[in-house]
Amino acid sequence: MKNILITGSPGSGKSYLTKKLIEKGINAIDGDYMFNVVQWINKTTHETDPFPNKIEDADAKWLNNHKFIWHPDRLDKFIKENEPIIILGLCDNLEKIVKYFDKVYYLKVPIDLVKDRLLRPDRQKSNAFGRDQEQINKLGNMIKELNSKALKLNFEILDVNSNEDEILDLLDI
Repeated sequence: MKNILITGSPGSGKSYLTKKLIEKGINAIDGDYMFNVVQWINKTTHETDPFPNKIEDADAKWLNNHKFIWHPDRLDKFIKENEPIIILGLCDNLEKIVKYFDKVYYLKVPIDLVKDRLLRPDRQKSNAFGRDQEQINKLGNMIKELNSKALKLNFEILDVNSNEDEILDLLDI
Protein backbone atom coordinates (compact mmCIF):
# COMPACT_ATOMS: atom_id res chain seq x y z
CA MET A 1 0.00 0.00 0.00
CA LYS A 2 1.09 3.54 -0.66
CA ASN A 3 0.49 6.81 1.14
CA ILE A 4 -2.94 7.92 0.03
CA LEU A 5 -5.08 11.02 0.48
CA ILE A 6 -8.84 10.76 0.15
CA THR A 7 -10.46 14.18 0.00
CA GLY A 8 -13.84 15.65 -0.80
CA SER A 9 -16.36 18.20 0.33
CA PRO A 10 -17.83 18.23 3.83
CA GLY A 11 -20.39 15.42 3.90
CA SER A 12 -18.70 13.35 1.18
CA GLY A 13 -18.07 10.42 3.54
CA LYS A 14 -14.47 10.93 4.64
CA SER A 15 -15.02 10.37 8.37
CA TYR A 16 -17.25 7.37 7.72
CA LEU A 17 -14.65 5.84 5.42
CA THR A 18 -11.94 6.39 8.01
CA LYS A 19 -13.88 4.24 10.48
CA LYS A 20 -14.52 1.54 7.87
CA LEU A 21 -10.85 1.41 6.79
CA ILE A 22 -9.70 1.15 10.40
CA GLU A 23 -12.21 -1.68 10.96
CA LYS A 24 -10.56 -3.50 8.03
CA GLY A 25 -7.17 -3.15 9.74
CA ILE A 26 -5.91 -0.46 7.37
CA ASN A 27 -3.73 2.33 8.77
CA ALA A 28 -6.05 5.31 8.25
CA ILE A 29 -6.70 8.60 10.03
CA ASP A 30 -9.24 11.39 9.77
CA GLY A 31 -7.20 14.47 8.87
CA ASP A 32 -9.18 16.56 11.36
CA TYR A 33 -7.47 14.62 14.14
CA MET A 34 -3.84 15.07 13.11
CA PHE A 35 -3.51 17.61 15.88
CA ASN A 36 0.21 18.19 15.43
CA VAL A 37 -0.31 18.82 11.69
CA VAL A 38 -3.50 20.89 11.37
CA GLN A 39 -3.90 24.60 12.06
CA TRP A 40 -6.75 27.08 11.95
CA ILE A 41 -5.53 30.39 10.56
CA ASN A 42 -7.38 33.68 11.03
CA LYS A 43 -7.86 35.11 7.53
CA THR A 44 -7.50 38.70 8.79
CA THR A 45 -4.54 38.44 11.15
CA HIS A 46 -2.92 35.38 9.49
CA GLU A 47 -2.20 34.05 12.95
CA THR A 48 -2.88 30.57 14.26
CA ASP A 49 -6.19 30.54 16.09
CA PRO A 50 -7.27 27.44 18.01
CA PHE A 51 -10.61 25.86 17.25
CA PRO A 52 -13.22 26.92 19.83
CA ASN A 53 -13.61 24.65 22.87
CA LYS A 54 -17.32 24.22 22.17
CA ILE A 55 -18.40 23.10 18.72
CA GLU A 56 -21.38 25.48 18.81
CA ASP A 57 -18.94 28.41 19.08
CA ALA A 58 -17.56 27.50 15.65
CA ASP A 59 -20.48 29.13 13.91
CA ALA A 60 -20.65 30.28 10.28
CA LYS A 61 -19.02 33.61 11.13
CA TRP A 62 -16.07 31.92 12.86
CA LEU A 63 -15.62 29.38 10.05
CA ASN A 64 -15.85 32.09 7.37
CA ASN A 65 -13.08 34.04 9.11
CA HIS A 66 -10.68 31.11 9.29
CA LYS A 67 -8.96 28.68 7.00
CA PHE A 68 -7.99 25.12 7.86
CA ILE A 69 -4.53 24.11 6.71
CA TRP A 70 -2.25 21.14 7.04
CA HIS A 71 1.27 22.33 7.85
CA PRO A 72 3.39 20.80 5.03
CA ASP A 73 6.57 20.06 7.03
CA ARG A 74 4.61 18.50 9.89
CA LEU A 75 2.50 16.50 7.42
CA ASP A 76 5.64 15.17 5.73
CA LYS A 77 7.03 14.08 9.10
CA PHE A 78 3.71 12.54 10.15
CA ILE A 79 3.48 10.50 6.95
CA LYS A 80 7.08 9.28 7.23
CA GLU A 81 6.46 8.19 10.84
CA ASN A 82 3.21 6.37 9.97
CA GLU A 83 3.62 5.07 6.44
CA PRO A 84 1.99 3.46 4.66
CA ILE A 85 -1.08 5.48 5.63
CA ILE A 86 -4.37 6.69 4.25
CA ILE A 87 -5.34 10.19 5.35
CA LEU A 88 -8.92 11.29 4.77
CA GLY A 89 -9.63 14.98 4.95
CA LEU A 90 -9.93 18.39 3.42
CA CYS A 91 -7.78 21.43 3.92
CA ASP A 92 -7.53 24.87 2.39
CA ASN A 93 -4.00 24.28 1.10
CA LEU A 94 -4.45 21.10 -0.93
CA GLU A 95 -2.12 22.40 -3.64
CA LYS A 96 0.77 22.50 -1.18
CA ILE A 97 0.31 19.08 0.38
CA VAL A 98 -0.58 16.71 -2.47
CA LYS A 99 3.09 16.14 -3.27
CA TYR A 100 3.41 14.10 -0.06
CA PHE A 101 1.02 11.40 -1.34
CA ASP A 102 1.51 8.63 -3.85
CA LYS A 103 -2.15 8.72 -4.82
CA VAL A 104 -5.02 11.17 -4.24
CA TYR A 105 -8.70 10.30 -4.54
CA TYR A 106 -11.48 12.88 -4.68
CA LEU A 107 -14.97 11.92 -3.56
CA LYS A 108 -17.37 13.64 -5.94
CA VAL A 109 -20.81 13.60 -4.35
CA PRO A 110 -24.02 15.24 -5.63
CA ILE A 111 -25.03 18.38 -3.74
CA ASP A 112 -28.39 16.96 -2.63
CA LEU A 113 -26.72 13.92 -1.07
CA VAL A 114 -24.16 16.14 0.68
CA LYS A 115 -26.95 18.28 2.14
CA ASP A 116 -28.78 15.18 3.39
CA ARG A 117 -25.64 13.90 5.07
CA LEU A 118 -24.79 17.24 6.66
CA LEU A 119 -28.25 17.49 8.18
CA ARG A 120 -28.14 14.04 9.83
CA PRO A 121 -28.45 14.38 13.62
CA ASP A 122 -25.22 12.46 14.31
CA ARG A 123 -23.31 14.78 11.98
CA GLN A 124 -24.83 17.91 13.53
CA LYS A 125 -23.34 16.96 16.92
CA SER A 126 -19.91 15.95 15.72
CA ASN A 127 -18.86 18.46 13.07
CA ALA A 128 -18.90 22.23 12.95
CA PHE A 129 -19.54 22.59 9.24
CA GLY A 130 -23.09 22.40 7.92
CA ARG A 131 -24.96 23.30 11.09
CA ASP A 132 -26.52 26.49 9.78
CA GLN A 133 -28.32 27.60 6.64
CA GLU A 134 -25.60 30.05 5.59
CA GLN A 135 -23.10 27.20 5.27
CA ILE A 136 -25.60 24.97 3.48
CA ASN A 137 -26.29 27.79 1.01
CA LYS A 138 -22.56 28.07 0.20
CA LEU A 139 -22.18 24.36 -0.51
CA GLY A 140 -22.91 24.61 -4.22
CA ASN A 141 -20.05 27.02 -4.86
CA MET A 142 -17.73 25.13 -2.52
CA ILE A 143 -18.39 21.85 -4.32
CA LYS A 144 -17.90 23.46 -7.76
CA GLU A 145 -14.56 24.89 -6.61
CA LEU A 146 -13.45 21.54 -5.17
CA ASN A 147 -14.51 19.66 -8.32
CA SER A 148 -12.48 22.12 -10.41
CA LYS A 149 -9.47 21.86 -8.09
CA ALA A 150 -9.62 18.04 -8.21
CA LEU A 151 -9.50 18.13 -12.01
CA LYS A 152 -6.71 20.71 -12.08
CA LEU A 153 -4.60 18.72 -9.59
CA ASN A 154 -5.21 15.44 -11.41
CA PHE A 155 -6.91 13.63 -8.54
CA GLU A 156 -8.56 10.30 -9.28
CA ILE A 157 -12.23 11.23 -9.14
CA LEU A 158 -14.68 8.78 -7.61
CA ASP A 159 -18.31 9.53 -8.44
CA VAL A 160 -20.24 8.51 -5.35
CA ASN A 161 -23.98 8.69 -5.71
CA SER A 162 -25.47 6.96 -2.68
CA ASN A 163 -24.00 4.77 0.02
CA GLU A 164 -20.58 5.45 1.51
CA ASP A 165 -19.89 1.70 1.54
CA GLU A 166 -19.72 1.66 -2.27
CA ILE A 167 -16.67 3.92 -2.05
CA LEU A 168 -14.64 1.10 -0.46
CA ASP A 169 -15.20 -0.99 -3.57
CA LEU A 170 -13.94 1.84 -5.81
CA LEU A 171 -10.64 2.34 -3.98
CA ASP A 172 -7.54 0.59 -5.27
CA ILE A 173 -6.20 -0.34 -1.82
